[in-house]
Amino acid sequence: MNFNRLNNFARRFLLPGTLALSAVVGFVPSASAAEVIVEQPRIVEVFKEQPRLVEVTREQPGFIEVIRAQPRLVEVIHERPELVEVIHQRPELIEVIRQRPELVELIHEQPQLLVMLRTQPRLVQLFRERPELIQKVRERPELIERFRARPELIEVVRVHPEMITVIK
Repeated sequence: MNFNRLNNFARRFLLPGTLALSAVVGFVPSASAAEVIVEQPRIVEVFKEQPRLVEVTREQPGFIEVIRAQPRLVEVIHERPELVEVIHQRPELIEVIRQRPELVELIHEQPQLLVMLRTQPRLVQLFRERPELIQKVRERPELIERFRARPELIEVVRVHPEMITVIK
């Protein structure tokens, strides 16, 4: 028996059908999510730990593509499970993560940023409108504390991005 041919047949015909069927009966949120599970088996554990993640994936189909493009996001969700709730509350964050993958590392490095993203919708708006500022915040982690202490600074920086350089 030629196992290579059998394997190719299974990958080409059986696996896609199985993935599509599992999505239909609800084992995974979508066929696309099932493909990501095959590509990144670690996500199965995260789905088990985070039932809300399945809901977010169903509600926001683009989210699974972000996971596919940025496998590190799975680990950060595992380490910072509250990220799922923030994404659920602020779905526009997915687009920011898609545009600026370094935001995932910033969230990992600075847990207080996650709290700010949850409580300050203007910060998500700032990152969405001015994604280049993510790097500035990464270079100057103390900015998160400044934004927490004085939330009005977020709006100032959104309107006048050059002001980020003078915040002390």
